[in-house]
Amino acid sequence: MIAARRFEMRFVAAKTVDQQSRAANFRARERLVHQRSADANALRALLYEHGHVFPAGIRHLNRMTIVLENEASDLPALIREECLDLLAQISEKTTRITERTKKFSTLATQSDRARRLQTMADVAPRTAVAVEVFGPYRLITILARGFSK
Repeated sequence: MIAARRFEMRFVAAKTVDQQSRAANFRARERLVHQRSADANALRALLYEHGHVFPAGIRHLNRMTIVLENEASDLPALIREECLDLLAQISEKTTRITERTKKFSTLATQSDRARRLQTMADVAPRTAVAVEVFGPYRLITILARGFSK
């Protein structure tokens, strides 16, 4: 009733169960990426407190691992254990993120719309599925080129 009185409100097409499940997959992957980043920052902070400074970013984990595996370093045993536990958690989350990312390739091959979107330049399977799930149908059919840039 309220929506009928307000002219500025737009009707939105309901999402299908398939779209909702694909969206849940996206959100789960994003959650894992955020958790992995938090774990990497916690590891970096622990090492920083004990005199080992590393740049921010997940790509510097190899350098942190070398410091942790070096028995001659001045890290206390408890800190080393905690850091190794964080490394194990990061590794486990990385594996789960990789699995979710591979799932996007499978999902992209199952959908005609996602396959068509991938024929455009610079549209990867994950992007195609994201546009299909989160973008309204009209945008996909009319303005799909804008998503590739």
